[in-house]
Amino acid sequence: MATANVSFAISRPAYDNLWPRWLAAEWVFWLVFATWTVLPSTRTPWWTIAGLPVKSTDFLLLPLCVLSLLPRLVPRANRLPAGWHRSLPAALGLLTLWGAVSTLWSGSDGRHAFAMTYCMAATMASGLYGYVVISSVPDIRAFLRRLVVALSAVSLLYTAQSFLGLGLRDAAAVTLNDFGIERVRGPLFEASTGYFLLIPAMAFALEETLKRRLKPLLGTACVFCLAVTLLGLGARAGYGLLAAFVLVCAMFAKGSQRYAAIAILLAISGLSAGVIFSKAKTNRLEMKGKDGRTLMHEAVAGIVSERSFAQLLTGSGLGSLWPWYLTEVEGGDLYTAGLYVRHTRYGILLYHPHSTVLDLCVELGLPGLLFVAALGTVLGGSLRRARALDEYTIFAAGVAISVFSIGFDLFLVRRPTRDCVWWIFVFGLLSLESTCDADAVAVLCPYGRGRFDASGTPGPPDGRASTTPGG
Repeated sequence: MATANVSFAISRPAYDNLWPRWLAAEWVFWLVFATWTVLPSTRTPWWTIAGLPVKSTDFLLLPLCVLSLLPRLVPRANRLPAGWHRSLPAALGLLTLWGAVSTLWSGSDGRHAFAMTYCMAATMASGLYGYVVISSVPDIRAFLRRLVVALSAVSLLYTAQSFLGLGLRDAAAVTLNDFGIERVRGPLFEASTGYFLLIPAMAFALEETLKRRLKPLLGTACVFCLAVTLLGLGARAGYGLLAAFVLVCAMFAKGSQRYAAIAILLAISGLSAGVIFSKAKTNRLEMKGKDGRTLMHEAVAGIVSERSFAQLLTGSGLGSLWPWYLTEVEGGDLYTAGLYVRHTRYGILLYHPHSTVLDLCVELGLPGLLFVAALGTVLGGSLRRARALDEYTIFAAGVAISVFSIGFDLFLVRRPTRDCVWWIFVFGLLSLESTCDADAVAVLCPYGRGRFDASGTPGPPDGRASTTPGG
């Protein structure tokens, strides 16, 4: 008797044949990431909310963050270990709440106080959305690889526009300066701030390439695109942090990985420098006496020296010295309007502090200082754990080095979309490290070289057979 061969396999949905499976869980992020990176600033809509002009891509982070957090109000099992985020979301939330409250004694008028409160809300949303994205994706390492490839492609586009003049930027937005070429910038980051994202991305691409989790040609191409973009920024701080990153890799990486990382970084940095400085000039990289930031630091030192102990603890209030938001969005050309510099009896103050550390410590007092210390401690501890486990060392070095950027410009509180991408790298590092439990590593491999996948499942160390407590 003939029998029918009946298959009871569940048929795949039709969209599985059209789209990668991971896209079903990540499409919202990639949609907003495209608006952050490709949509020109001159084409980005501005809205007026309660009388306050806001950039649409920045403002939409608030409802997006709230909607993403709503499912987390329902208790459910989380595949990541408890405390993997090192309480950074709570610390950021408390800091922004304190910043909003501090406008009450800042001396700012109602509109300036409301504008600075909005900045705190956007700051919190940028960090929390980065936390939500990392805690939601099914495969963190694969997601970070896609993010780095996408960021490399975007960076290459920005560099091509500045270096080759592709005509993608409005004529009014083109600026020539003492760098010889238009400094690399785009919708996601400015020429003075791009290294904040490029160094962590470069570190992850290099780590994955050396561990052979990313195809060598693709990984090397990503590192080159990121390096040539970083050098094309023409930012002294970026060059210094890149050199520091190479040095930290030399100090913390182990074995052959150390020499391979240094060789690749030096070779690609040299090649990138040859490309950029074939047209660019080094004039703006030369130190020419005291600049505006140095004079501002001297003025701030005079202001702080006259404060009482209580004022040092509470800070002068957000926006008391630098009510920068309305100045920036309504001031037009700040240089022409004379708004870029303010003169006080202590000296000059720039319209914003050009340093997150300065802003948090002076205007928010002890809570701001504690947040800076906590962030540095978490990322420094992450680098030490990575070295001890011999996993994610280069990535941890890149993220740890990038946090020093907050001393050179106003990060974390001024550009929510850019800062959100940085928070994704931070929480991505912490989540990957959390899967490497120290006790399990000690049991699986006494020499600390056990490997875990992104879901926390232990695997054999370095390709050898896994050991067991009884083995």
